[in-house]
Amino acid sequence: MKLLYVRISQIISYVTICIGLIVCIGWIFDISFLKSIIPDAVTMKFSTSISFIFSGITIYFISKYNEGKIGIAQIAVPISGFIIFLFMATLLTAYVFGITSGIEQLFVRESSDAIKSSLPGMPSFPTMVNFILIIIAGMLAFSESRFRKLITPIGYVISIIGIIPIVGYAINQPILYYYIDNANSAMAIHTSILFAAL
Repeated sequence: MKLLYVRISQIISYVTICIGLIVCIGWIFDISFLKSIIPDAVTMKFSTSISFIFSGITIYFISKYNEGKIGIAQIAVPISGFIIFLFMATLLTAYVFGITSGIEQLFVRESSDAIKSSLPGMPSFPTMVNFILIIIAGMLAFSESRFRKLITPIGYVISIIGIIPIVGYAINQPILYYYIDNANSAMAIHTSILFAAL
């Protein structure tokens, strides 16, 4: 049974990395349908796609660690977490203090009239929170302390934050995919699906 969970984790990690890469390519070459799988809907932000790539790497190496392949996992997971942290902690701080950090538009530029985006390039607040939770869960995976048992509840929180927007898109309720005009960007549908899977 453990081997089955490891294999499922690895498949989810491959899918997450691939979707992150596809969205990155969409931003680099300005291919709209790669940034947003639904026409005229909110895009997955560039920082989100990069963070999904490294989240997929994190999940992959945690599954390798659970197979007993400890070596590179102890290096790859902290490095992946640090890259996610650089993006998301910076964006989260900027969001909380109502400033622009510059990282929103550092690598690619999103139009100022981007659909359901409070600030071009700024992910949804729950997106940033979920990535911070993924980092915490990744670090706890290597912990032998009593806090390791928090991984499962953190996973449930990440899933619920991802499932709510899916319902929102299904019943066309923008508040459920976290869109608040001029206050919070909507979470893209493919972002929410990946969070639910992770």
